[in-house]
Formats: sequence, structure tokens, C-alpha cells
Amino acid sequence: MTAESKPRSPSAGDPSALLRTGSGAPNADWKTKVRLLAGVVVRRCWDSVRWVWPKMSLSLMNRVERWAGLGLVAVLCAGAMTWTAPFCAAQSKPAHKKAVPVKEPTAEELFAYLRGALLQYSADDGVNDNLEVSIDPTKTVLTIKQPDGHCDIFLNALDANTVAWDVYDATDSMQTRAPLARLNVVSVAGKKARTCYDVENNIDPAPSATRARILFSWEKIPEGSGFQTKFTKAFKKLITQSGGGAEVSLFK
Repeated sequence: MTAESKPRSPSAGDPSALLRTGSGAPNADWKTKVRLLAGVVVRRCWDSVRWVWPKMSLSLMNRVERWAGLGLVAVLCAGAMTWTAPFCAAQSKPAHKKAVPVKEPTAEELFAYLRGALLQYSADDGVNDNLEVSIDPTKTVLTIKQPDGHCDIFLNALDANTVAWDVYDATDSMQTRAPLARLNVVSVAGKKARTCYDVENNIDPAPSATRARILFSWEKIPEGSGFQTKFTKAFKKLITQSGGGAEVSLFK
């Protein structure tokens, strides 16, 4: 096969073929393709100059024809560069990574955190101590055992929008006690928030049934730790997962 009979490269007739075929180089990256495409554009502009220039030399004294020829070359080159610009811009756009969805903690994980916090920051005054914390198999009843009995808190009856904290002075007429951090939460309408029992497992009617309270030693909570915010977030998630009233933003 002679040199004159060699088949033309796809890029010779159509510069965009460089982006489609990779200019014959397998696995060529986009930067290489853009450089090759730019080379084709420059070569075409130069071919236009070589085609126009001899024709200009035949009438060097005719300034009108000479300026017309140069104008034609400029139009051809500008058009070619404009045509390649979208390819360069499209190839240079960075790929956007998909956001990895955040896994929500399970009820078991939430309970493990709550139990650990209740025992770690428990009061030690002999009255308000959190001796043990458990949850039933359905993950809807949180039981907190204290020296004078225990309370069953019905998670699926609580309203997550009503969680609030205060500092409670546990001192009474008989004994001075350290202050307590107290979490308060109210039940949804028509349901009981808790049922409390004495040490003999008899129902204690004194605690309010529409409100549950969880106690911590105020002095044990590290200052600036953000513990109350973290505990509130975990507690609200457990309420929601158990079927209680989910948190709703009423004032946006």
C-alpha cells in the first residue's frame, strides 16, 4: 500500500473523533484528548493560512484582497476555537461524589448509651441513685431502679417535643443533698408517661403519671462536655423509634 493510498485517520476529517476514539490510543485520558484536539485546530488554521497566502501573493498590490484573505483566516480559526471550547469545558468538570448516607443508631445502641450515662452520672445521696437501668424486649419500656423502688417509663407514650432540663435542689428538711440535673418529659394526650413502684412492688401513686423524670448528679457532669445536648438527642431518637411522639419543628 502506497503512502497516497493510506486510509485517513478519523481525526483528520472530524476533530471530535479524537474525543470519541481517543486518537487511537486505548485508555487515553481526557487531558490527552483535549491536547490532541487543540493540535488539530491549530493545524487547520495553519492549513488555511498556507492556502490563502499564495493567493494573496498573486495580487500583493491589491490591499482589499489581502485584508479579505487575512479576515477569512481569522474567521476560520476563531470558529474552530469556539467549536472546541465546549469539549474542553465539558471534559474539565470535576466528578461529583455521591454523599454517603449516615446510618441511624439502633434502639440497642441508643439504650446502651442512655444506660451508661444514667449509671456514670448517678447521684450518690442514697435516695436519688440510679442503681440499674433496663429496657424490655419491645424497646418501649425503660425501667430505672432506685433505692426506694423503680419506675417504668413508657417511651412509646412520650412526646419528644416536651423534653426539658432543670437543676433540682434535692435538699430536704432532714438532709442536705447535692443538686441534681433533671430531665423532664411529658406524655402525649391520653397516655401515661410512667408507673412507679415501691420496694415491695406496689404502685406508688405519688409521682405524676403524665410526666417522667430522669435524674443525674449535677456535679458529676463535666463542664463544657455537651452531655445534656447529646443525651437529649439520643433520648428523642429512642422515643421516636419506640413509637412515641416524634419531634416537630413548630416555629421555623
